[in-house]
Amino acid sequence: MKLFLSVVFYLFGSSFLYGNNAHVQQIKELDQVLARKTFFMSQKSQRLDSLKVLRKDTLLPQNLFDINRLIYQEYKTYQYDSAYSYVSENLILARQMGRSDLEDRSKLDLAFIYTSSGLYKESIDVLRTINRNKLSAQDISDYHEYFSRVYLDLSRFVGADIFTEDYWQLGGAHLDSLLRVSEGHHPAELFFKGQRKMFDEDLDSARDLYHAFLESQEIYSQYFSMTAATLSYVYGVMGDRDMQRKYLAHSVISDTECAITENESLHSLALMLFDEGRTRKAYEYIQISLADANFYNARLRRVEIAKSQPVIESAFLSELARQRLRLYISLAFISLLFLVLVVVAYYLHHQMKELRKSRLIIEDTNQQLEVLNLDLLESNKIKEDYIGHFLDLCSQYIDKLEHFNQLVNRKIKVGQVDALFAMTESTNLVDMELAELLENFDRIFLKLYPDFVTCFNDLFDKADRIILKRDELLNTELRIFALVRLGVNDSARIARFLRYAPNTVYTYRTKVKNKSRVNRDSFENEVMKIGSFKL
Repeated sequence: MKLFLSVVFYLFGSSFLYGNNAHVQQIKELDQVLARKTFFMSQKSQRLDSLKVLRKDTLLPQNLFDINRLIYQEYKTYQYDSAYSYVSENLILARQMGRSDLEDRSKLDLAFIYTSSGLYKESIDVLRTINRNKLSAQDISDYHEYFSRVYLDLSRFVGADIFTEDYWQLGGAHLDSLLRVSEGHHPAELFFKGQRKMFDEDLDSARDLYHAFLESQEIYSQYFSMTAATLSYVYGVMGDRDMQRKYLAHSVISDTECAITENESLHSLALMLFDEGRTRKAYEYIQISLADANFYNARLRRVEIAKSQPVIESAFLSELARQRLRLYISLAFISLLFLVLVVVAYYLHHQMKELRKSRLIIEDTNQQLEVLNLDLLESNKIKEDYIGHFLDLCSQYIDKLEHFNQLVNRKIKVGQVDALFAMTESTNLVDMELAELLENFDRIFLKLYPDFVTCFNDLFDKADRIILKRDELLNTELRIFALVRLGVNDSARIARFLRYAPNTVYTYRTKVKNKSRVNRDSFENEVMKIGSFKL
């Protein structure tokens, strides 16, 4: 038993441990959303198709610019190449219309997708061509937001480099400018304030601001995804891995439902799960993350994923090899168990067959005992009834003999010898006694077997059945087979009882058998089965 439990734990123990983790439900919910990723992307495609239909019917440059920008808004976090195509066309349209404000707007849009794609130098070059003094309130907010983002991304990208601190400071400076120009009207103001607290290394305040922003949001968005991801980072610095994992999952769910393929949360979650030893799920997520980076054409994301993917993939293949080994061991163990079960099943089957045979023998013996008991009970009842009637008849015949003896004595004393001779010479007395005997037999027999006549007639066709006369209980044929039913099979004994010649009884028996519907050889056996005596 100990060996069995050890093998089972080795084969399945990891699954049990996995199932007991508190965060399994979070991953399960995330997997359900990721399973619908194609659906969310198809919704995005439908919106794009609707806008492209409108674009075909647009002739005015301003209207075309507006529709192009709507299409760009759908593409900017979805697919870099398509977004670049439409923003490039808008740059041309703005210059054709002589609208510097629209040209600056298009440059801002271009800078956003450059940064998203990892083209940091190009993004900075474009932003530097914009005269910020001529920008609208919304555009100036985007100007500082995009500058802040590109410098912060650069500080991450270069790592421990002499320029890292410069990029960090430049990003912080633009963030301060963003907060000044957007205070009170930017929808993501709480997020930006949280970013400022991060610069001040005030993690508690940053965490509270991020929570406040997420609680104010009714739908998922790019800012929701960014806030959840940054809040996850804060919890990671604080050492709370459960909350870190939770908000990474929220960020991935937001990215997925918004069809944002320019994302990093899923990659971060894959790395976190890999550190926790959940290699299979990490490999699954990093493959999805790589597919998103390729779909969007995000250069930085591909570089980041390329650093970790080989490690995760190697660990995943090693785990597959271990699982394959466990599978082979499982198959061998199961095969052994199956073989043991086959042997046990064969043994049990053999024992069951022997048990069934014994049971059948016992049942057959019990049935025979029941038949014998019934026969014995029937025989005893018959004996009891017939002994009682026999004693009664004997008593009656003794009385009759005594009466006859007294009659003979009286007639001899008075000399009536001739009258006595005439009385004894006649057969009337014997005939009367025989008729009384047969009547008593009929009555006693039918008391024991009340349905004998009906069952006996069932052995014949309708035309050959015995019809009794009025006041007749049995006739000669029925009496013969009534005696057979009582176990008197000898024709000579039957003849003596009925006062017939043995040949006469034999003839009656043969005649009745020949009329029967059943085989003549088994006729008397059928008679023996008729009815049961009445207790």
